[in-house]
Amino acid sequence: MIDKSYDVIVVGGGPAGGTAAYDLARKGIQVLVLEKERLPRYKVCAGGLTLKTVELLDFDLSSVLEQEIVRGRCTFGGESAVTMDFGEVVGWTVMRDKLDHLILERASVAGAQVLAGHGVTKVEFFADRVEVSSGNRHYSCSTLIGADGANGIVARSAGLRIQRDLAAALEAEIPASGETLENWNRCVQLDFGCVPRGYGWVFPKKDVLSVGVGTFWGKAAHLRSSLQSFLKMLGLASEPRGARARGHLLPLGGKKRVLHYGRALLTGDAAGLAEPLTGEGIYYAVKSAKIAAHTVQQALIGDRPDLSSYTETVNAQIAHDLKYASRLARLLYRFPRTCFHLFVRNPAVQQAVANTIFGRSTFQTLHGELVRTSPRILLSALR
Repeated sequence: MIDKSYDVIVVGGGPAGGTAAYDLARKGIQVLVLEKERLPRYKVCAGGLTLKTVELLDFDLSSVLEQEIVRGRCTFGGESAVTMDFGEVVGWTVMRDKLDHLILERASVAGAQVLAGHGVTKVEFFADRVEVSSGNRHYSCSTLIGADGANGIVARSAGLRIQRDLAAALEAEIPASGETLENWNRCVQLDFGCVPRGYGWVFPKKDVLSVGVGTFWGKAAHLRSSLQSFLKMLGLASEPRGARARGHLLPLGGKKRVLHYGRALLTGDAAGLAEPLTGEGIYYAVKSAKIAAHTVQQALIGDRPDLSSYTETVNAQIAHDLKYASRLARLLYRFPRTCFHLFVRNPAVQQAVANTIFGRSTFQTLHGELVRTSPRILLSALR
């Protein structure tokens, strides 16, 4: 027996699910969000919020912003440091529990019903509806949005789980002294020599440093030892209070995929849209959610929702560009030392990469520029 019916049910309360619910509820659409965890809940994430992401979220985020970022530092095995001063705020750091909770609060205020601690146990598809079970409660909807992560039930139930490229990451929140925090004040650090086929990062927050390592095309068994070595290299192993490291998977984008089935579609990590070069996921979660909300709004007007335009739009606006990010990532992580010294330390390349990450350019443009200028860079290095 169905307890209640909605226009749309969103499974998952992360940035993708929250954004989709917010956009739809503002249009007067009946939305239910089912989030398996109690809120607010801790989420493993470096917590970088780029300027392009903030521009997509059209409400005040100041209450959850930890630090503004104006500088970036790149190293290789802790050495050969290159610091880039952007001369302006290019992003912020956040704690995901606070960010996700804020977006869901805005969705709730807009009219969405948010049920935390309600994991989805079953999804059934019918010609005229989708039925969703959560414990002993049963709901139906005209359209279902899967925003439930890399291993979500919506993709499995819809037969949309296909072979994916997965990155693996391990991160810890390190409580740090004021002096230690000052070393990374308004500055993120990336190190490309601390982990095979990946990188390590330090993202400063108000009271802690988010420190992690990730591997993009390799085995994850070494991540714990790599993280310990990275912490020691940074001089953080002797901090007075430790923190438990937590791991997560990143489903990388860059391939065109079918992201809809009947009355359901996938967003964010559930759709495999993490950026393959840095692992950035929040921006692509929010962008895909906004595309999803627009598609669903249009589909609800008709008697038989057609969600195929969602797949077409995401593949054109997101997956196509991430294909070029994937190509660059494979080069960087196969030849990290060479790429670091030839490209990462090159001021022109630094600016081009920054423009791409912060939303002023695209990975396709960056890829083209590097292909065009690589011979000149190589010749300069041989002189």
